[in-house]
Amino acid sequence: MRATKQERRRHKLEQLIPHLALLDIEASDGGPEAWPVEIGCAAIVRSPDGGGGYEALAHGSLIRPHKSWDQSIWSPYAQAVHGIARESLEDAPSAQSVARSMLEILSVPGTVVASDSPRNDQPWLDRLMATCGAAGQIRIISIWEALNGRTEQENIARMKDWLKANKGPHRAAADARRLAQGVIECHLQPAAEAEGPGICGP
Repeated sequence: MRATKQERRRHKLEQLIPHLALLDIEASDGGPEAWPVEIGCAAIVRSPDGGGGYEALAHGSLIRPHKSWDQSIWSPYAQAVHGIARESLEDAPSAQSVARSMLEILSVPGTVVASDSPRNDQPWLDRLMATCGAAGQIRIISIWEALNGRTEQENIARMKDWLKANKGPHRAAADARRLAQGVIECHLQPAAEAEGPGICGP
């Protein structure tokens, strides 16, 4: 029996999930000339309870500014939003070490790197990656582009509403996890609800 369009989309979504890396970056200012102060990355994995569900795992790191970055680009408004004081970066991991760690994760063949604000995050990620000679090697796409053709439009609308209702704290790891959780709640969980016990349990 031929699979329905919905089933084909679901199959494409399930193929994407193991390769999806959700990214969030907090920066010294809101513009493209700013530099990253914190980066977070989240993945969606199968729950270890064996019930077939999914969970979001995330990690993040503060970033000690690289000597080549313009230290005058610092916005009190941006600091008020993310709550990261400049002084707290003095003992953070170096930009180069954070870049190398993130490159190891994000450059795995087949990885799809997505965020809810690639226009902002891309120049900040490029600036970070430049410290280890990898500027431009990682491309960030919109989460909506990543999901396009892999889910129903009503699920896209549901996730946008879910994100509005579940605001993040503007900390990189937590915000990346929030994005991953939105995918679980609005794209993976609906099928489980329709089928009964399964992807997200009863």
